[in-house]
Amino acid sequence: MGTMLRTVHISAAARLHFGLLAFGQPTGRQYGGAGVMIKSPRVELSVSPNDDFAVTGPNVRRIAEFAAKWAAANSVTTPLNCSIHVSNTMPAHAGFGSGTQLGLSVAKGLETFFGVESQGIEQLAMSVGRGGRSAVGSYGFGSGGFIAENGRLPDGRLGELETRCALPEQWRVVVLQRCNDAGLSGDAEQRAFAGELPSMPAATTLAMTALLMDRIVPAAKSGDLESFGAAVYEYGLLAGGCFEALQGGPFASREAEALVEWLRENSIHGPGQSSWGPTIFGFAQSQETAETAVAKLVGMDIANGWTASVVEIENSGASVSVVPVQQDSN
Repeated sequence: MGTMLRTVHISAAARLHFGLLAFGQPTGRQYGGAGVMIKSPRVELSVSPNDDFAVTGPNVRRIAEFAAKWAAANSVTTPLNCSIHVSNTMPAHAGFGSGTQLGLSVAKGLETFFGVESQGIEQLAMSVGRGGRSAVGSYGFGSGGFIAENGRLPDGRLGELETRCALPEQWRVVVLQRCNDAGLSGDAEQRAFAGELPSMPAATTLAMTALLMDRIVPAAKSGDLESFGAAVYEYGLLAGGCFEALQGGPFASREAEALVEWLRENSIHGPGQSSWGPTIFGFAQSQETAETAVAKLVGMDIANGWTASVVEIENSGASVSVVPVQQDSN
């Protein structure tokens, strides 16, 4: 495997997660859930020729670990003579699925740069150790849009994709981020699912699955925002309630809960918390509706310490572009 005279650019969207369908149950599929990809924030990186392996930009150690995992998974024993430069990243442990998007971006960048035969999204995720719980971000990396997945079986493979569809281009997402705050992650998250949290009741899984399949998916496919939002809100409350032992309620904080209720009262549909938070999201029918809500919210006491933005839905998978490297003619 030789160094390629080209630079590969990868740009991957963030994902919002509406909540897990199951965890801690003795049989059947675990985790699963639904979510949507949004255009911002993004992971952007490039892979370029180099005399040896180098990483520049943020997350240097993590990127090197992803690259080593990818090489091992693909039985690559020769040095990875390339430079990986990260030019943009997204907040970690905030509900955007940053680790998955970074890992898959590294894997796709190396795969393309070194001309390795293209793998499906399942193999790509497994090659860098992603998708152990939620597969929404993995499938979203490949296709964008709204994703619903059934969760994974004990064999450890990626959760099974149930539905993928594009959402209306005119819809917007209001995203609220808590400054300098992060949700549960790493070892703490592992301990939570290993026993600190009570298992999700089977009845809750059934109720959430019914909401997802009977209401959320049909509304997503038909572009019915009011129905979509009402069902996503109910789904999020059920999902969040299963984390009460660690969060104190369905949301990461009382402030987050108050913001969700404010969004509901101001023409924003389906507000909820992405993963462990602290990011809060909600859907608007148009750019104008979303901007009106954000303008009202900015400066209010309820939003103190939060940033609000209006973001488009990303209906396409991560972009991959290849640029030839000019050789010195001398």
